[in-house]
Amino acid sequence: MVLDFSQIEYRVGAHLAKDQAMLDVYNKYGGDLHSETARSVWNLETEIDGKKVNARDLPLEKVKEMFSSQRRDAKSINFGIFYEMGANSLADTINKAKGEGEKPTTKEEAAEIIANFKRRFKDVANFIEWSHDFAERNGYVRTITGRRRHLPDAMLVPKNHEEHKRKAAAMRQAVNSQVQGSAADVMAIAMRNIRRKFIELGWWEKNAMITNQVHDELTVECDEDIAEEVFNIVKDIMENSVKLRCEIVAEGAIGNSWWEAK
Repeated sequence: MVLDFSQIEYRVGAHLAKDQAMLDVYNKYGGDLHSETARSVWNLETEIDGKKVNARDLPLEKVKEMFSSQRRDAKSINFGIFYEMGANSLADTINKAKGEGEKPTTKEEAAEIIANFKRRFKDVANFIEWSHDFAERNGYVRTITGRRRHLPDAMLVPKNHEEHKRKAAAMRQAVNSQVQGSAADVMAIAMRNIRRKFIELGWWEKNAMITNQVHDELTVECDEDIAEEVFNIVKDIMENSVKLRCEIVAEGAIGNSWWEAK
C-alpha cells in the first residue's frame, strides 16, 4: 500500500504562520488551497444559468471544475510564494506549466499575483518577514519539534555583492527550512509511531513493515489478509501523530505492487 500526506507543506506553513484564511481552507472548505489561491489572485468569472458569477461566490469544488488552468497555475504560485520567488522566477515557473498556445504570464502580472496573494494570506506574508527577522537576530530557525537549522549567513552585514547573495540565500532558507523541516518531522514521527504499533501487534518484520519513504509518501508491505486493517491503522497514525492548527490528511490505496497502489 502507498499513502501520502495531502499538501503537507502548505498545511504546515498555514500552521506556522497562524494564517486564519489558509487554515479555514483546510478546516472548513475542503482543503483545496490551489482553487482558493486561484480565485483570490485573479478576478475569475463565469456564467451559470445566464448569470455572471464570480469564483469567490462558488464552492471550491466548482472552482476546481470550472477554472482548471488557473488552478494549475495557482500550484506554481503557492509553491513560489512560500519559497520566496520573485516576480521573474514566478512568471517563469507559471509559464513552464502552461500548454502550447496559452498566453504567457508577464513579470508585471506575476508581481500583481504576489501582491494579491499577500493581501489574501496576510499572516503568511507576516510569517516570512518574522522568519527573516528571527534568523537575522539569532542565526538559526527551528522546526515544530525544535530542531535547529543554523544559518550564520543570515546575520551578515553585507559588504559586497557575494555577501549580499549569501545573506539573501540564508533568508530564503529561513522560511523553507521551517516548512520543509517541520513536514519532515511530521513524517518521521508518524513512521516511528507506525513501527511501534506494528511491534505492539506482533507484526513488525513478520506480517507488516514500512519498506520505503520518499518525501510525503510512505510504502508499507503486509500480509494480504490484514491489508485493510493495516491501511486503516497507518492512515490514522499519519493523520493523528502530530496536532496542527489544521487537519492533516493522508490518502492512498492498496495494491499488489507500488505501481498498482499508486
